[in-house]
Amino acid sequence: MSDDGAVLKGSGSFRVDRERALEKLALFAMERGEYFLQALGRVAVASGAKTLHVMRHKGLEVRFDGEPFGAEELKDPYAALFAERTKPRNRHLAVGLLTCLRTRPTLISLESGEGGARRRLELRSLSAETVGPATTPGGDTILRVKWPFWKSWSNGSAAIKAAEPVMALVPPGFFIEGRAALPPFPQGPERREFAADGRRGRVTLPENPTAGSVVTFCVDGVAVQTVETWLPWAQVRAWVDDPGLSLNASQSAVVEDERRRAALDAVAAAGRDLLVGAAQLLSMQRPDGSVVGKDWGLFAPLLPWLREACLSLLKFPDTTGEALTSELRKTPILLDVCYGALSLGALEAARAADGHVAFSRSPCPGVHPPQRVAWAPDQETKDVLNRRFGADLKDVTPLIESLARLP
Repeated sequence: MSDDGAVLKGSGSFRVDRERALEKLALFAMERGEYFLQALGRVAVASGAKTLHVMRHKGLEVRFDGEPFGAEELKDPYAALFAERTKPRNRHLAVGLLTCLRTRPTLISLESGEGGARRRLELRSLSAETVGPATTPGGDTILRVKWPFWKSWSNGSAAIKAAEPVMALVPPGFFIEGRAALPPFPQGPERREFAADGRRGRVTLPENPTAGSVVTFCVDGVAVQTVETWLPWAQVRAWVDDPGLSLNASQSAVVEDERRRAALDAVAAAGRDLLVGAAQLLSMQRPDGSVVGKDWGLFAPLLPWLREACLSLLKFPDTTGEALTSELRKTPILLDVCYGALSLGALEAARAADGHVAFSRSPCPGVHPPQRVAWAPDQETKDVLNRRFGADLKDVTPLIESLARLP
């Protein structure tokens, strides 16, 4: 039992006087009143909408296609908050309406349905709601919010500003004031999209390859929470959408349960696939036998991340027979002094044969020294070698420079 006598039932429902419960829920539906567009974005996605348009229309208008709301659903738009089981979109709608009411509008109207079944819901407060025939024809669901004229522009702007950054995985047909809501995600070897077991998402390279992963959890396409965490295999920047994730009371965080762990597992698997693809790309051979990975300029975004993954995963000898670690050991993440592609595995073999790993700050193209020598033209490359081989490194720069001077 809560402090005010509300008895919890099922997954967050209240067995108390309806208006009193709504007043309490309205305070905790979302953190701020201007967040109501986030809930409406989830309503649209959960309704199967392909298009959504947010525009200013004597206040603010949200229009989307997909499954319409029936008359019974509109009669009590908050019923989903008290039901043991309900459609996710009905719960999102109730949260959105309650959150919007916190902005103190003069009127919220919602029209939905087709033909003679089309109905209009009007809300002016928690206790003032009516349902009647729709006034706007068509099949789209249309929600309009009106405020006093001196608040209309600022309230609409605040809602739009809050919504735009969180439409992380909505359909490409969603637009806010004519701007695409879905962030661009160009295809490339450093990006990957995934979908499985009711989840979908995107992974790409992290801003800092030496830091942990940054993962944004989404529900029905709209971001809820961004966390930092460490994943197996490779660290990534990721967005994962799972309609089944449970949210806290203010809709601002994902409950740490098995569903959340499964979402992180899906991100980790996508990160592993990204790593496999990058390793295979750098290891590809051209018809002349040369390795694609020697062309550093083509893979500048991938190299720091791939090097970090190799250093993390190849710290110890592989005794498991894991295919990925074997592949990474052969992946060329360095160059030798003759500009040949060079892998950590090749340098490990050189250490086993010579007792050390030779490196040079200068190259000697066209002259082949008697052993494989890593080229370390900058501190970043030297750090990679030092982290992997430490005291076994041997600087042979003077020897390589003398070889390069030979006629």
